[in-house]
Amino acid sequence: MTNRFLHAESPQSFEDDFGRTSGRYSYYRNTFNTTYIRDINKHVSLEGHYGNENYNVSEAGGSDSLLHRVGFDLNYIQSSAIAYVLGYDFTTRHIDGSGNANVQTLSSGVRYFLTSQLYMDARAGISFVNAFNGSNTVEPNFIASITNDFNETDSASLSYSQTSVPSSFSADVFDSWRVALNLRRQLLERLNMIASIFFGKGQFDALDIDDQQTGINTRLSYEVKEDATAFIAYTYSEIDSNITTRRYNRNLIEIGIRFSF
Repeated sequence: MTNRFLHAESPQSFEDDFGRTSGRYSYYRNTFNTTYIRDINKHVSLEGHYGNENYNVSEAGGSDSLLHRVGFDLNYIQSSAIAYVLGYDFTTRHIDGSGNANVQTLSSGVRYFLTSQLYMDARAGISFVNAFNGSNTVEPNFIASITNDFNETDSASLSYSQTSVPSSFSADVFDSWRVALNLRRQLLERLNMIASIFFGKGQFDALDIDDQQTGINTRLSYEVKEDATAFIAYTYSEIDSNITTRRYNRNLIEIGIRFSF
């Protein structure tokens, strides 16, 4: 079970920035997730999950939204090298003054270990989308990644995803695909580095908006003590769009200390 509360003056990640309503404004986002796993036997397990997201925006004329997500995965481990999954998810989002949108997704996937540390994940399915304007469509849903866990502290991954989800920001469904490359490395005993590159394209069908985002991020963190970490981070992101007012470049430098409780 996890609960994450965020109040920010600007997007905190590429995923949070992608498809965002343009403009300078702060927002609140509270995300809750819980998962229940039951082992049926040594090969089969059933996983149920529920989550919600409450999004509140300070922008005049902006709309708050509430999302609920519930679903299950049926997992089958064939061997130490390969495992399969079959899943169903139902997502509904309400936007104040604009009604509701629902997405039902059926999918299946596989995880395959090429070596003891190198593995690939692939999951494909279809999404049945009931949009805010009442239209019904069927969209593809696909997620794939390859990950190399070099050791307990160092890893690299390359991922691709294609999804259709109700937008947090406007009464529309955001159809998008994205590619991300992530690197995590321990430089010294207490010094760690994370670097990532992001590229994505998305479309709001009802609003006829096409966005493209490119970005890079790097973060250095130093463990001052067991429950305190100092960090410095740099992010560059660039948004291109068929709507001129949505285009921008952003350079962000962050310095801070994070405490764990």
